[in-house]
This record gives sequence, C-alpha cells and structure tokens, in this order.
Amino acid sequence: MPDEGESEATGDVTVEDVDAALSGPAHLANQFIVALVPAGVRIAFCEVESPESTPVFRSAVFLSFRDGIALYRLLQETLREPEAVLNRLEAEAAEDSEASDD
Repeated sequence: MPDEGESEATGDVTVEDVDAALSGPAHLANQFIVALVPAGVRIAFCEVESPESTPVFRSAVFLSFRDGIALYRLLQETLREPEAVLNRLEAEAAEDSEASDD
C-alpha cells in the first residue's frame, strides 16, 4: 500500500475511481511534452490539428518521480493488448503494401 500522498499502479479500480475519472471533460490530446525537473515530471497535453498548426495547450499534470513511474507502469499494463493489436495491423498493412508493389 502506498504511503499517504503516493500513487500506486493497480488494477483494483473502484466505482468511486471510475466516477472521479469520468467527472470532468476530456479534451483531445495528440501531442505530449514531458519535462523532467528536480522535483519530478511535468506532462503537458496539447492538440495539434495539422503539421503546420501551432499546438494548443489542453492540460498539464505535475507528478513526483514515484507517481510518474506508477503512471508509466499503469500505462504499460493497460495498453499492452491494444499495442499488440496495432502492431499486428501495421505489420499486415506493410505486407499488403509490399505485395501490391510486386
């Protein structure tokens, strides 16, 4: 169990956790800027409409290194299966592209 004020990557999500996670707006973010500072890590979320457009700031969070690592581990575990599916689809698309070039 983490000490008070510390996060923990866990699969034990309660109804209250889900309610809190869905209680606010969700903005599109397709650019992420990570800055390490002596006290932790700041992750900024931006939206970019096209390669020529200026990023629009949407939100940012500051995490202690311990909490940043917990988030890193949670994302790795949560996204493991979707990553495998995307990798498979990209490999199939590359094979199809190579076959059509022949």
